[in-house]
Amino acid sequence: LGHTFAMLSVKTDLALQLFQMEAYPQVEKELKEIHQISKDSMNEVRTIVENLKSRTLASELETVKKMLEIAGIEVQVENQLDKASLTQDVESTAAMILLELATNIIKHAKASKVYLKLERTEKELVLTVRDDGCGFTSIKGDDLHTVQDRVLPFSGEVKVISQKQPTEVQVRLPYKERK
Repeated sequence: LGHTFAMLSVKTDLALQLFQMEAYPQVEKELKEIHQISKDSMNEVRTIVENLKSRTLASELETVKKMLEIAGIEVQVENQLDKASLTQDVESTAAMILLELATNIIKHAKASKVYLKLERTEKELVLTVRDDGCGFTSIKGDDLHTVQDRVLPFSGEVKVISQKQPTEVQVRLPYKERK
């Protein structure tokens, strides 16, 4: 997308220069290209968004498990979730949060074991991620900010239950049942 926006910017500048020179046929050509690039990009963005929406928690859990195992981390999963009742947005958000937390463990934790627990209470989806890595030396405001941003629209909660030995993060996402 960055490349596309840069290209649109350059083509717009060129069209403006051509317009000032009163080279109208070239201006028309540039504007038609800008229009086509915009339409193509919009379709591409729609496709990307649709693919993101279709992420299921079950498939993302498998992906996360494989990622962690490839990184040499032993994984234990306790999935007590009946996902059939979750709305698409809660399921998709939970999937992205799970991926984010696993990526953080791979990048920063130096862990050898990870425990993932997915459960459902009467009103919320609870995701617990625990590892035996180096943990947080201290918790700063921007730690886990991506996860915090994802739970915000749901009035959810991100809690660091334990900073180290083990490091444990719990995410709670309130949900409305799918009808």
